[in-house]
Amino acid sequence: AGRVLARTYLAEGWVADGAPNFRRDLVLGFMRVLASVHCRAPVTGPAGDPVARAFQQWSEYLEWATGDGMPLEFMHDARDWCGDHRPRLDVPLSLLWGDVQLTNAVFATDGSVAALLDWEMTGTGPPEMDLGWFLALHEMTIEQHGSTLPGIPTRAEIIAVYEADLGRPVQDLRWFEAFALMRSGSIMIRMARLLSAHGIDDGWLSTHNPTEAALARVLASEE
Repeated sequence: AGRVLARTYLAEGWVADGAPNFRRDLVLGFMRVLASVHCRAPVTGPAGDPVARAFQQWSEYLEWATGDGMPLEFMHDARDWCGDHRPRLDVPLSLLWGDVQLTNAVFATDGSVAALLDWEMTGTGPPEMDLGWFLALHEMTIEQHGSTLPGIPTRAEIIAVYEADLGRPVQDLRWFEAFALMRSGSIMIRMARLLSAHGIDDGWLSTHNPTEAALARVLASEE
């Protein structure tokens, strides 16, 4: 039981209508729950480097998703950058949620997290994989809306609360955000191809993929 957020939660709905302190507590509480998922009992995964394995998997997905006739140079540039800068982390494996978004949670009336939904992309790996996904999509949502709302924590505040509960500083966030946008953009490309195959206008995805501007911002950053 609880409430979920619409994609337009920065513009309308119960979060937009709430007080700044309510929004702040909701987001930071969500980050603490995410850290608690990552701090559960140690997990095991396939042998080898989980980051290298994930990069290979999603590189192959990108090639499959684009197929013939949809050569999106910015996506392949992002893939090449991720390949050239792939980090090698020596951290314990965590259970990964996979699709960490505020819109994939159920919230109680007080703003606390009641449930986490959409585990189709779950796996094991460094927690930074999930955090990078959340930050990349959260900041892309703010960019698309044009502004944030009073009380929504800053990027630095979000990371600080998450690190405190994780028990260590996070590493290589720039890479994990770029990788998240490459993954998200690849999924959108696949969606566009499916829409086109069924005669549905796909221009909003195939020619205006929202990850393009976000990737340009992340790759230009020096964090």
